[in-house]
Amino acid sequence: MEDEDISELIHNLSENHKEVLYYNAVRMYDVSRIAAIRGQTERNIRKLRSLLLSNLGKKLLVKLTVREKNGLPMTTTERAFLNGHKKSALDDDKDG
Repeated sequence: MEDEDISELIHNLSENHKEVLYYNAVRMYDVSRIAAIRGQTERNIRKLRSLLLSNLGKKLLVKLTVREKNGLPMTTTERAFLNGHKKSALDDDKDG
């Protein structure tokens, strides 16, 4: 994954999502502190964070799948992420 790919994913987030991501991932604030800063409930912040991470994960999966199909190199972490999500998708298909 190139830095520009990650930058693009973050750039395309809404301002609300960028702010929560910043406080959570960069500043390492816990949910209660983010909620206080934003004037929202902790439940709302947890839900927003969950949605944000889910959406980022899906978009990252698409980019990594394209890299794999094109035979481009990937780090061990990227390959583990891709394989984990493929396995998860297969497990979901078995359940449904």
